[in-house]
This record gives sequence, structure tokens and C-alpha cells, in this order.
Amino acid sequence: MHPLRDTEGHWLRPRHAAPATQPVPDPEAIRLLPDGGLLWTDEGDPGRGFGTSLVRTDATGRQIARWFYAFKDKDGRPGLRSNFGFEGLAVTPDGQQAWLALEAPLRQDGPRASAATAGAPVRISLVSLDDGRLLRQIAYQPDAVPAASWALPQREVNGISEILPDGPDHLLVLERSYSPGHGFGARLYRIGLQAPDTLAMDSFMRNPPQVAAKQLIADLSTVQRGRLDNMEAMSWGPPLPDGTRVLVFASDDNFNPAQANQILVTAYRPSTPCAP
Repeated sequence: MHPLRDTEGHWLRPRHAAPATQPVPDPEAIRLLPDGGLLWTDEGDPGRGFGTSLVRTDATGRQIARWFYAFKDKDGRPGLRSNFGFEGLAVTPDGQQAWLALEAPLRQDGPRASAATAGAPVRISLVSLDDGRLLRQIAYQPDAVPAASWALPQREVNGISEILPDGPDHLLVLERSYSPGHGFGARLYRIGLQAPDTLAMDSFMRNPPQVAAKQLIADLSTVQRGRLDNMEAMSWGPPLPDGTRVLVFASDDNFNPAQANQILVTAYRPSTPCAP
């Protein structure tokens, strides 16, 4: 076991002990790099002035670099919604770049998804792992929340919970939903990366973007009918003799005894390319 540590080798601290210069950690995704190092995403600590971030560490978990992204609007105000920062992380095959997916739209891009509407598109950004520089960005349109909550509609949520490379030109995107009274849902989509670059667009509300083409691969609710939990992780396993690939999903129980840690091991069959 290797704890995630800062540049000085200290363990990352919880809210009651974190210094003003260090954000309270809120890790979401983690990937192993070809050189044995690690990448992990942090949703951010907006209340203390820290945006969402990407952290690069050595093999022991010690921080080598950390890049913060405020995603400011045209007036310079951070557009990140609290607890809706970088949720998905996909390293390119050459290990030189990574795609980073926000969970929900930025404030300047429009509303989050609800049962009544799919909301605004979400930004998926390509960054350099040399210096953290944003290289490119595409817009992704999530679904509306599948089931409406009659009691607590403000807690309805649907957004990106993880992404994964599927060859050089496609990503797998896991959408995870929740609605009080109905529970969790999860759908797996495959998207093309040929969508127009949205990096220079400061607001999707003023200038709606062309979104990435998406293709439904599987509704995980049908795999674990009535028992699906909070699916937030996804990783490739080894290839199988018949040409399919192992695709593994895992849930986050939020330290809640009413929830469960689930691991789903599935066989993924290659699909036809998405339209541009």
C-alpha cells in the first residue's frame, strides 16, 4: 500500500488539518502510466479556492506535478460546480496525453441533467502529461435522469463517472445516474473523438457546440436489475480467446452501510465506428 502524498512526501490531509496552501483531497479516477507512475484526478475544493486538478505521482504515490483547472467564464469567475469536477480519466495509448471528463456542465455552459431535461453538454478535455496544458476539448451530451423523484428532485443526477480509451479514435463513457426513490442507474456509451474542438468556447449557452456522436453499448441496470449501485470505475482486463475483451466496472459505496461495493466483470465486443 502506498499513500498518496504531496511533493514533500507528507500524507494528504483531511479538512480539519489541511493547510491553506493544500486542497482537501477528493480523488475520483486513477490510472497506471507506462513508466510505473500514477495519474489521479481530484474533483477540487472550490470552497477554499482550488479548482479541479490532475495529479502525477511516482510509483510510491509521491506527487511529481499537479495541474489545476478553474474553467473560468468570460468575466474570470470559476465555472466549476462543487463536487462535479474531473470524474473520468483516460490515458492515450502512447502515455503522453490524457482525456479528462468533468462530471457535469460548467455553470457558464448551462444546467445539469434532471429528469425533465438532459441539461447542457459536458466538456471532455485532452491534456499534455508533460506540462498539464490543455490541448483540445470536445462536448458530450449526457442523458436526462431516467426516473423522476417525486420527493427530492434537487438530488436527481446524471453525469459522466468514468471514461476509457477504445482504440485511438474512440472513448467509452460511463454515465451514472441517481434519483431518490429509484436508486442508481448506469449506461455505457462509445463516442467518436472527431467532434469539433470547443476549447476556445467560453460558454455553450451563447454558442451551442456540436457534440460528440454517441452509441449506446449497454445499460448496466439490466445486468444488475434492481441491485445496481453507484458505478464510478471502469478498466480494461485481458483479451479473451474469442476476440472479446474483459471490461471491469466497480462501484463506490460512499462509506454508506446501505450501499455496496460491487465489481462487475463483463465481456466487451468491438463495435462499429461511431459517425463523426
